[in-house]
Amino acid sequence: MVKLFNQHGIDIGGSYVYELDRDIAFKAYEACLDLWPEEVGVTEQISEEEDACYIPNLSHFWNEAEESIEGLEKNIEGIWDENNSSTQYMGVVNDAIFGVLHKKAIGNDVVYPKKVSFADIEKRIIKDYLGWKHQKPPEVNDDSIITIEWQTGRIISIENPDRSK
Repeated sequence: MVKLFNQHGIDIGGSYVYELDRDIAFKAYEACLDLWPEEVGVTEQISEEEDACYIPNLSHFWNEAEESIEGLEKNIEGIWDENNSSTQYMGVVNDAIFGVLHKKAIGNDVVYPKKVSFADIEKRIIKDYLGWKHQKPPEVNDDSIITIEWQTGRIISIENPDRSK
């Protein structure tokens, strides 16, 4: 499995790296938006740490969408591939919607889930998963070690173990 580290050398996982297809994710995005209301009140914001904030109402609607996704068929037409089921695609996209809304909620009273653009989702997925399936650099192997800039997902370095030993 690919090992993924941030620029400070901290292991941040990497099990979904380059496994998502953009066209399928777009279909999942369209399906996920139907699971969210037109607007979500976000006036209650509880600071947990210096850079973390819990927003109960936003989390409530994210949970409702997650529960709806869990109840769906594993392979909805057009929203799955050989590596990922519909529920996996929709789960990733729903998490990205939540992440985008959470960022927009800070300092605001209302966010509008149905106005989240696919461009916003794509930026979030590229940051969290390094990119789409077809963007995988040819030098990345199953046992590569990738160092990224955590805030953007930009690749800093790719290391491959010496297999000649």
